Amino acid sequence: MWFAWDAEYLYAAARIPDADLWTDYADQDDPLWKQEAFELFVAGGGDGSRYLEFQVSARGVTFDARFPRYRAGDEGWDSSWRTAVAVAGTVGEAVDRDRGWSTELAIPWTELCAETGLVCPPAAGMRLRVNAFRLERPDRRRTDALALSPTRAPDFHAWGNAAELELR
Repeated sequence: MWFAWDAEYLYAAARIPDADLWTDYADQDDPLWKQEAFELFVAGGGDGSRYLEFQVSARGVTFDARFPRYRAGDEGWDSSWRTAVAVAGTVGEAVDRDRGWSTELAIPWTELCAETGLVCPPAAGMRLRVNAFRLERPDRRRTDALALSPTRAPDFHAWGNAAELELR
């Protein structure tokens, strides 16, 4: 996983090994977390209030939501974020062996600052809280979840142990 930034966007990228690329979801805001997805949460602080959630699948389907307070999500909100996905294999073909996929996200600072309490314009030294998750269902039933920073609670929305990202 990598992060970068410029005056307009916070960028995130991930390379995800996966021997069986699959998802049944095809429409924006489908519940990607129920199958396989990459998730990124971004907040201004670690108190569990005012954060954004972004998800993307290997098919390039996206889900986004804003949370004006802990777990009080607005799934009808649509970000103007951009994503790109590249697959090394075939999505949905269980009979072959895939190598994985990668994704890149570009999230506008205007939205991050408006929705999370971060102060724009972004500048070196700015700190924000982030966490990223990889949801993998190797047998298409049980879930393996990998985290950038383990939540130490059975809750992807737990912020107490989220990573702190400092812009340089």
